[in-house]
Amino acid sequence: TSLVVLVCCYFFPPNIFWFMLFIGTVFASSWGPVGLMSVWSKRITRDAAFWGMISGFFMNVIPAAIDYLGIIEMPEYYPAVIGTVVSIAVILVVSARGKVSREEKIYRMRLHRPPVCDIDRAKTIKTLLAPLGLMVYGMAIPFLLLKYYVVPYQIGSGEILADGSVNWNTPEALISLSAFVLHVPLALLAMKVIWGRYNPETRRNREILRRARL
Repeated sequence: TSLVVLVCCYFFPPNIFWFMLFIGTVFASSWGPVGLMSVWSKRITRDAAFWGMISGFFMNVIPAAIDYLGIIEMPEYYPAVIGTVVSIAVILVVSARGKVSREEKIYRMRLHRPPVCDIDRAKTIKTLLAPLGLMVYGMAIPFLLLKYYVVPYQIGSGEILADGSVNWNTPEALISLSAFVLHVPLALLAMKVIWGRYNPETRRNREILRRARL
């Protein structure tokens, strides 16, 4: 996949940004719902995960191709939204018609059980540096994108406002805020989950440590 992306970027250099945006949204709509629900949902089945990825992929690529060919014009984010919604719907329908196997239940249960060696305050604090860095990234990138991408792009395309300020009615301006909207909430969620799962002071982890000493 990486080689295909590199080759395409070589042949379509003016469209690298939109091409990478397309690849990212295809990945998100096809794998994103499955990845999240496989961890947090008790009802998703193996078949539902498979068909969720397939449907999410094609229901993103097909609308994007229709838009690219000029058959129907739609906002850039429509294919990603359509693919994600269809993927979630397919997962729910297929899961409702199937049954989670005993092996899948056990695997998910073990997935949520932290190893004894990782229930450590120092390790937990060290791990929290990763989502903290993600939060800093999410807050810094919008400013960098605005300064080094959006403003120069709008000046070149003539879309910048007469007073020199950013025209927020353009997709590139709104996309510059996506890093903050996505990464900061996810970082906060990750910090909450990490602290709750690996902090040795929680009642659940104290019980795990007590049993490990027996």
